[in-house]
Amino acid sequence: MQKQIDIVDKYNRPTGRRLSINEAMKEGAWHRGARVVICTTTGYVLVQKRSPAMVTDPGYLEFSVGGFVDAGEAPEQTAIREVREELGLNLGHDDLDFAGVFRLRRQWPALHKKGRTFSYVYIAVLPSHEIDLTLQPEEVTSAEFISTHQLASLIRRHRIKSLGRLEPTYRYYRAILSAAERRMRASRKLS
Repeated sequence: MQKQIDIVDKYNRPTGRRLSINEAMKEGAWHRGARVVICTTTGYVLVQKRSPAMVTDPGYLEFSVGGFVDAGEAPEQTAIREVREELGLNLGHDDLDFAGVFRLRRQWPALHKKGRTFSYVYIAVLPSHEIDLTLQPEEVTSAEFISTHQLASLIRRHRIKSLGRLEPTYRYYRAILSAAERRMRASRKLS
């Protein structure tokens, strides 16, 4: 049986319904997701390349780690779980700074799927980009830290030749890059 997720209404209020991820995307039902932008005090952001085995956006780049909020799970728990599963990185609640809830709509007509997500975004600022990661090959092919300048260029141009193409959620990515930059500046001041 596929994992169940809680369905919310268009105002992000619980409806009491639960569906599998596949059913929710076929129906276009609103649900919750959690994402973590992992950056450093020195101005680097982690970018990962999605596995070619992924159903949606295979092989594309993204600069947040995350996934669906499982039924009964809090978004912050999802964020911590997803970072551990995808990257082998153990973060705690104190490592996450809540950046906001972003409303995302995506469609994959060839797959007959619609994503309608309230994405809870968190920022995790690490002291260095020199860390060991254990990638989950079913979801992540590669991961590397790039400068915020390179990331801004990636969002503007939608690709970096040596890395690949960014998932097509550019306005969302511009907003969360701004939140990450604010958090990195604040962390540098505290250091």
